[in-house]
Amino acid sequence: PMKSTFDLLHEAASAENFPLLIIGGLALQSYGVARQTLDIDCMIIESDLKKLDTELKKAGYGIAGKTESFCRYHHDSIYLMDVDVLLVNRDTAAKIAADGQKSRLQDKEFVIPSILHLIAMKLFAIKNSPDREQKDIADVSELLRLNKGVVSKSDLKDICDKYCPAGLAGKVMGMIR
Repeated sequence: PMKSTFDLLHEAASAENFPLLIIGGLALQSYGVARQTLDIDCMIIESDLKKLDTELKKAGYGIAGKTESFCRYHHDSIYLMDVDVLLVNRDTAAKIAADGQKSRLQDKEFVIPSILHLIAMKLFAIKNSPDREQKDIADVSELLRLNKGVVSKSDLKDICDKYCPAGLAGKVMGMIR
């Protein structure tokens, strides 16, 4: 049987022994946020990209886009999802993984970030691409609504102070009761 994209990612991270976190829409789904997603967003340490790149290319993936902190992989098969890879430094990855939780995706166990870290990523994304605001703020709102009491007001304020674009902190803080 053909391997799924989840199988490929899990095997690559396990065989090459590097941490791989699932972020984005699939991580949101683990917290109850319904989201259609056509790709798998993951986070790895920058220095592990070569290992993942080798494994994905062996499976027939090619690079569809690349920046300093991001890489997108595409496969011509309609059965294999695109893979978006966010590259972070070792300290960031370790901190997010330590606060994260295990989640089963298509029968494989992955680590996903905590709700607070997902919110921080969403706010950081808006700060860097203001056109993402509507979609990402809706995700933040749903995360907080569906997971009441998980994020404290003071933790949310710290995240807003660090990552919120100007003028958005009040709106985000108003989402927590």
